[in-house]
Amino acid sequence: MTKAKAGAQPTNFRMARLENAAQKTARMLLRRKDIEVVVGSAPRYEWKAKRLFLPAYSEAVDDPRLEMAWRGLTDHECAHVEYSDFEALDSAIATWDPAARQRLMTLTNVYEDIWIEREWGVLYPGAIDHLRTKNEYLIEQTGGSKVCNPAYIIPETGQPIGMWGALTQAILRVGRGNVKMDEICDDVQNVMADCREEIEAGWHAQTTLDAISAAERTLAKLEAIASAPPPPPPEDGSEEGEASEAGSAEGEASEAGSAEGDPAEGEASEGEASEGDPGEGEASEAGSAANGPAEGAAPGEAGKGEGPGGAGDCSHGHRELAAEAVGGAWGEVKSDSEVIAGKYIGNQ
Repeated sequence: MTKAKAGAQPTNFRMARLENAAQKTARMLLRRKDIEVVVGSAPRYEWKAKRLFLPAYSEAVDDPRLEMAWRGLTDHECAHVEYSDFEALDSAIATWDPAARQRLMTLTNVYEDIWIEREWGVLYPGAIDHLRTKNEYLIEQTGGSKVCNPAYIIPETGQPIGMWGALTQAILRVGRGNVKMDEICDDVQNVMADCREEIEAGWHAQTTLDAISAAERTLAKLEAIASAPPPPPPEDGSEEGEASEAGSAEGEASEAGSAEGDPAEGEASEGEASEGDPGEGEASEAGSAANGPAEGAAPGEAGKGEGPGGAGDCSHGHRELAAEAVGGAWGEVKSDSEVIAGKYIGNQ
C-alpha cells in the first residue's frame, strides 16, 4: 500500500472520518445533536445554521504541541457555541456607529474569548491544558509581548500594529495570563491604567452582554479622554515675580516699622545676631531671602508628572495616546484560529 506524501490533499474517505470524529466530539462536549460539524476550513460557528467549522487534522504536521493546540481550537469554538449569545451580539452590532463598529467588535470578542475559555475550563477541566497550549502557541507565533507596542511591525503586512491593535492585544494577553503588565510598553500601560475599571469589567465578564457593555464603556472612556480640552497654558511667571518683590518690600517696611516702634529691642537683636562681625549677619539674612524662595519656586524633576499632563492626569497627559487609539490606523496580528488552522489547512 502506497503511503500518501506529506502535504498531499486528504482523501474523501479520510475527510469523512475526520468530520465524523469531530462531529461526535463536538456533540458530546456540547451535549447537543443539532450541531453540524464541517471539517476542512478555518474555525468558526454559523449560529443561525448551527454549523461549526473546524480545520482538518493533517498527518503531515508532526508537532505534538500543535496537535494539542488544534484540540484547543475545538474547545474554544465549542465554548462559543455553549456560552455566546449571538443574537444579543447581532443586535448590538446593528446599533453601533459604523465608525466605531470594528473596534467594538474586536474588543467585545477579546472580552468574550477570555470569559468563555475560563468557563469552559470549569465545565471541562481537561480542556484547560488544550486551551493553555493553544494560547501559548499563539503567543510564540505572533511576537509575544512585542505586539503590545504600537510600533510593532506586523510581518504579513509590513505595517505597524498601531495603538488600538497594541491595546487590544495587551488586554487579551494580560487577561489570559500570557503576558505580564510590566512587559508592555509604557504608553499602552498608561492607556490601560486610564481605563482600568472598564477593562477589569471586561476581564470579569460572565455573559456576552457583559462583554458588550465593557467594550462600549472602554471605548467611551477612551473617546472622553481623547476629546478632553487641552491643559491651560502656564501662568506668566513675571506677575508672580512682581508680587514677590512687592511682598519683600512690604516685609522690609514692616521690619523697619518694628525697629522704629521698639528701638531698644531692635538694637539688641541686631547686636546679638552680628556679634563679632556686624556684616556677617546681614549677608546671611540676605542669602536666606534669596535662596529659600528660589528653591520653592523651581521644583524641578520632583514636580514632574504631578500636575496637568502628568501620569496621574489622564484627561491631559494621555489625550494624544487615547486619540491615537480611537482614531488612528491599526492592524491585527493573526488570531489563534489563523495561526493554528493555517498550518493544517496548508498541509491538508
